[in-house]
Amino acid sequence: MIAESLIQNVDLLCLDAGGVVICLDHERLAASASHFGHPIDVARLLVAEGAAKRRLETNDMITCAWANDTHPGAKGWANMVGTMLVLAGLAEAALPRLLEALWKEHL
Repeated sequence: MIAESLIQNVDLLCLDAGGVVICLDHERLAASASHFGHPIDVARLLVAEGAAKRRLETNDMITCAWANDTHPGAKGWANMVGTMLVLAGLAEAALPRLLEALWKEHL
């Protein structure tokens, strides 16, 4: 049982999963990429997520400088999302601008 004093006056409890992308909406990400001129197949994005997670373990992420990379959490987000997009077929040269557009939508 949780002591009432620990949750008194708590309206919202947010838990940090340590930079892990949880329950990614692959369809939304693919639709957003398409909206910004970069069609990405959802099935390829699903496969790319697993490959990107394996690359994360070996510090082999696809990285780039982009407009918002100094914001808190932005580099980790961009490394994972960017790696997934490139592995799913996005040209690496298109990554910085697409990340900028997706970041604005993400927030």
